[in-house]
Amino acid sequence: MVGIKGRQIVATSYQDIKQNGIRTCPDALVSELDQCIDLMSVPGAGCAGLGGTIAWVDTGNADQWQGRWTCRQCGHQQDVLFNPRNLCVIYCAHESCPNYGYIRISRRL
Repeated sequence: MVGIKGRQIVATSYQDIKQNGIRTCPDALVSELDQCIDLMSVPGAGCAGLGGTIAWVDTGNADQWQGRWTCRQCGHQQDVLFNPRNLCVIYCAHESCPNYGYIRISRRL
């Protein structure tokens, strides 16, 4: 975890933060962080975790964003619907591609 402490940018392991009882995030955000960390820590070739790029489409709806995700590993494209208030995990739908990515808006809308 990277954050600002005073005038310095500091990095602390997430486990240290949890073990020391430092709770500056709401429970919902802690739950999302746990999900992200669990997802990123899966070992092996079964999960590449390289992510991809998204070309967003203006839907005019602030609660549901739409885009076209391009897998960074195999180039497969697929449509994505995303509520910016929640964590979204995208798994590549191309046969045998182990890649995934996730979207999390850092500021609440």
